Amino acid sequence: MRADEKIDPDLELAAEQEVVEELEEKEEPAQEQIAEVSPSALRFHELAAYIEGLLDGRIAAVELGWMTDVEQRALELLTEAIEGRVNGSARQIFAEDRMAMLEQALAALQPVLAVGF
Repeated sequence: MRADEKIDPDLELAAEQEVVEELEEKEEPAQEQIAEVSPSALRFHELAAYIEGLLDGRIAAVELGWMTDVEQRALELLTEAIEGRVNGSARQIFAEDRMAMLEQALAALQPVLAVGF
């Protein structure tokens, strides 16, 4: 290039924009790939939110209609064990019985909870 020739800044900018556009096109597929959350992961998070609500002393507003009968009974056992009472009655549950209830509930809920680990 001769000293008396000047480079048009618009041409330089256009060349740089082309390079940027090419790089963006290469990155777009990666950005478009949205990780789908598996149903089992959603179930884990819903169940975990419900259990967290029980431990905090509040009832979580989580829809658990996907649970099997065994899992629903396990959740009832878990609720009774945490509250220390049977179905909200005045009858208290001894610590040994609560521990057994927790173990039974965990055994039934383990497949759903294992997804989170």
